[in-house]
Amino acid sequence: MEVLEKGNGAVYEANLGDLLREAGVLIVAGALMALFGQNAPTMRVLVTVIVAARFGMLYLRGDVFVFLTGVLLGGGNDLLMVCGNICHYNAPTLLPVPFPDWMILVWGEVFLFFRRLMRFRPFLRPTDSAPHGMDWALLLDFALLVPLKFVLFWHSATPWIVGTVLGGMLLVRYLVIAPPPHERRLLLAILILGPAYEFVLVASGLYEYGHTALLGMPVWLPAYWVYVFRVLKSLDDRLEPRLVK
Repeated sequence: MEVLEKGNGAVYEANLGDLLREAGVLIVAGALMALFGQNAPTMRVLVTVIVAARFGMLYLRGDVFVFLTGVLLGGGNDLLMVCGNICHYNAPTLLPVPFPDWMILVWGEVFLFFRRLMRFRPFLRPTDSAPHGMDWALLLDFALLVPLKFVLFWHSATPWIVGTVLGGMLLVRYLVIAPPPHERRLLLAILILGPAYEFVLVASGLYEYGHTALLGMPVWLPAYWVYVFRVLKSLDDRLEPRLVK
């Protein structure tokens, strides 16, 4: 873990050890979900222990904020996907919808891994100064949010439509304002890591998508991961200097 003084303030830069340790926590969590995902009482205990142990061993200033953001955004998005019949969990839950209550905490841990990944040195901005406010690239990404969600929820039964629209819109978006090299490297990494992690959980039977094309996943999923992570990276670049103060 390194907190360096650069440009307009302190910024966190994750080294390989940071990234591997955080990945190890997520791998353990994924293995336990695959093994015990159908046992709700066991998973509540295991996930709570994992999160508590992780904060005890790997805590960095700002992690609580990132964790709660993951609970809210990651868990909230997952819940919307379930309510929209895009995917559904096969695990028992205390909630009135088919979404495991303990999965909310897992999303917090997922976002902690995202933080380490986005702050890994090959994926950092080459300049010392962090961006401020909105720029044209982020404005375009936010402008795409409503139409992309509309297409995803209203045409989920025809995944080829979702894939074509989502892929086409992102292609035009990135031709208009191309991601810089460090973002391209990051998006390539998440293009591999995101679907790979989901494949393990889908194969374990924890959850399933309503309309699949390859390995239990819909055709639009990789493009969706790329879109979401570009937005998260842009927000992280703006928030990180404030998180370590």
